[in-house]
Amino acid sequence: YEEVSIIKNIMLENSALFSQMSGTGSTVYGIFDNLYDAKHAAELFPKNYFTHLELPKLNDREKIGHR
Repeated sequence: YEEVSIIKNIMLENSALFSQMSGTGSTVYGIFDNLYDAKHAAELFPKNYFTHLELPKLNDREKIGHR
């Protein structure tokens, strides 16, 4: 699908580490290493596109600084 390729390329060309279509094809997502780049990429999509930014969830060990 051409539109899926366009969406993935926008993310990859704007600092996404990875971009993929979900298994059901209802979602295209990107993995970014910082919120600034993710927000920038999200702003490039048309306003009628649904975008969602999610920060990683920390496990208990990460929350208290253990490695």
